[in-house]
Amino acid sequence: MFKSTLILSGAALSLGAASLAQAAILAQYPFTGNSAASTDADTNSTANSVTGNGLAVSYRAAGGGVLLGGNSAPGIGDTYGNVTNRNTTGGASTGNFFGENFAATEADSVTNNDYYAFSITPAGGYKLNLSNLSFDFAIGTTGSSNGIAFFVRSDAEATDFTTTLGRAGTTANSFSSATVSLAGTDFQNVTAAITFRIYAYDRGSTSNTISASAYAGFYFDNLALTGQAVLIPEPATLALLSLSLMPLALRRPRRL
Repeated sequence: MFKSTLILSGAALSLGAASLAQAAILAQYPFTGNSAASTDADTNSTANSVTGNGLAVSYRAAGGGVLLGGNSAPGIGDTYGNVTNRNTTGGASTGNFFGENFAATEADSVTNNDYYAFSITPAGGYKLNLSNLSFDFAIGTTGSSNGIAFFVRSDAEATDFTTTLGRAGTTANSFSSATVSLAGTDFQNVTAAITFRIYAYDRGSTSNTISASAYAGFYFDNLALTGQAVLIPEPATLALLSLSLMPLALRRPRRL
C-alpha cells in the first residue's frame, strides 16, 4: 500500500549530544497479533504498552496489525471496531456504526482527554537523547466526513502536555505517515520516564444527517520512537578525565 509522507510542524532546535546518524528504535508498536506492546530490542530503556484514554484500543478484524480508533465509552462499539462521530447530539445510527460524542476540535480533544499514550524509561545509569516520533494513519470510512486529525504532546516540556509538537490529518482510506521531530532540548538528556500522547479528533462532516456516512473511524499503525540510550559517565570517570586535562589547561604558551 502506498504511503505518502507528511512532516509535522514542531520546534527543531540543536540536537546537542544526540546524533541522528546513530539513532536507534527505542519503542516500536506494529500492533501485530492484536498486541499494544513495544517490540523494540533496546536493552537500555523500557517502553510500556500503548493505552487509550477516551479512545478504544481495539484491532482491525482482518488479522490485526492496525489499531482502530474510536470512543471507548462503555457500551459503545462493535465487533469490527469502534468508530467516531463528529456530531455531539446523535444516538445510534444504521449498520455497524454508533453515535458517539467524539471531539470535533483540537481543544475538545484535550478537554475530553481523547488520546493514545505510551511511556519510555531509561535504564539506570542511562539517559535518552530522542530523535523522532512517527506513525501511520488512515481514515476508516470517508462518507461525508471531513476526516480525522491528530496532534502530539508530551510531559517532557515544562508546560506538561500543553504544547503541540506536530499535527497531521487525512480524509483518505490509504495510509499516510507522519514524523514529529524531537530535536528540542526538552527531549535530550532525559533521565526519567517520559510520556507521549497522540490525540485524535473528527474534523466534522459535510452533512447534517446523523448517518453512517457522517462518521470517520480511523486506523493507526506502526508507531515508533527513535533516539539513543546513552551511558552516563560515573563521577569518578569524570573526575579522572578532568585531572587528565589539567596539564593542558595549566601549560603556558612559550615566548618567542
